[in-house]
Amino acid sequence: MSQALEELSNCIFNGFVSPGWLLKAPSSQKNLVGWIEHFERRYNQYKDWIEIEEPKVIWLSGLMIP
Repeated sequence: MSQALEELSNCIFNGFVSPGWLLKAPSSQKNLVGWIEHFERRYNQYKDWIEIEEPKVIWLSGLMIP
């Protein structure tokens, strides 16, 4: 097993978000479960905008996690 896969498996086992995943997503202090739940809610929100209708007003700074 490579070093990257071992690091990923250790993070998942311990309930942390992998640093490799955080490079491709907004940073967060949440644990793995909270991070995945947030990611899923955000994904469903964007999917609804595409499939149903985009909102009339969008709070731009609300789209990013500081």
